[in-house]
Amino acid sequence: MAAVWTLLLGAALVPGTPVRAQTDVSPSESLSKDLQAKLQQKGTLILRDASLIEALFAIKENWGVNIVVGNDVKGAINGAFTDAPLHRILDAILAPAGYGYRAIGDGLVIQKLDEIGAMKPLFVTKMLPLEHVPPDEVVEVIKFMLSPNGKAHAVPSSKSIVVMDYADRIQLVEARLHELDDAARAAAERAKAEELKKAEEEARRQAALQARPASSPPASASESAGSDPSAPTTPPGAGAPGPDDSDPPAASGTRPATGGNRNANTSPGGGAGIPGLPPIDSPNPGAATDNGSTPPAPAPAFRVSPEAMAERARNFPIPPICSTRRSRTRRREASRERVRGRGGAREPPPPAIRPRTWMSCSFSPNTSARRRSPSRSERLSVNMARSRSSPTRTA
Repeated sequence: MAAVWTLLLGAALVPGTPVRAQTDVSPSESLSKDLQAKLQQKGTLILRDASLIEALFAIKENWGVNIVVGNDVKGAINGAFTDAPLHRILDAILAPAGYGYRAIGDGLVIQKLDEIGAMKPLFVTKMLPLEHVPPDEVVEVIKFMLSPNGKAHAVPSSKSIVVMDYADRIQLVEARLHELDDAARAAAERAKAEELKKAEEEARRQAALQARPASSPPASASESAGSDPSAPTTPPGAGAPGPDDSDPPAASGTRPATGGNRNANTSPGGGAGIPGLPPIDSPNPGAATDNGSTPPAPAPAFRVSPEAMAERARNFPIPPICSTRRSRTRRREASRERVRGRGGAREPPPPAIRPRTWMSCSFSPNTSARRRSPSRSERLSVNMARSRSSPTRTA
């Protein structure tokens, strides 16, 4: 065994012989086909309280691979591997202790991880292009899918990701990247479809607005009165004169005392509301100013016409709540009459002193008419009247 180590070390130290580890660029140049096949070969290994050196020599005996290990490699290992490839077993044994391996010729040299670097034998580097999803967004996602020494770097300029790992891990990462890219493409298509739909709706709305005929604005009161500035203006809400309006027109600048639109509820005083009364806080429309000119009639104050009140009563009927009560005076008279006739059979009171009643109604929009129940005093009076009207018992 010592001779084998010497031969391997001698071959590694021959001048002019390139000593290179397995790289991501050219795995076939640094690894022979025989060593690649041995690293991919599966086997079973059981270790109980074995040192790292004993475990490595057991691997050499089972897989037939040349291994170079220094005396500074120390540590113990316990484990069991069934139908596992050799490169996975080596990673599981050496990585927890801080060691790794690199291929030199047809053998493996065991070194510390800081001396080897990130690259390992059988590592493959592949550039995975992306179309829709940004590379920076998926780097953190695929890092959870890499091996302990696997690496992934985003290249935004080329919109791709460079992955360095085992071939099977790279295949898994590539499949996930395809799924993410397809999802991003579907989201972009949905957003584009929504934009097109909104643009079509806006175009249809604009076409409908253009096809609609333009309506002329309503003429103002001054335009309808003509070019005469002294013509009287019609107040808002006043319509054309009715068939019974036969009063003569008034002078220019004054309002007619009678006539006009009767539905406008005008009054002789020049205002609207109660007939015969002018509007509130409005001067006499026919009064002249100091300079002798007649000012225009002011706009009438707002009042609710009786027709509007009747229309509101028809549209919104409110049932009253009414109760029948007797006046206090009549109740007292009835009580005194009952006291006077307590000695025997009592005649009903004459119509002149019979208790009078009066109606009390209250309006509420949320209740309906109800019959009021008699009060306690009314019930007592009824009971006493019944007892007096019944025949007296003889001893």
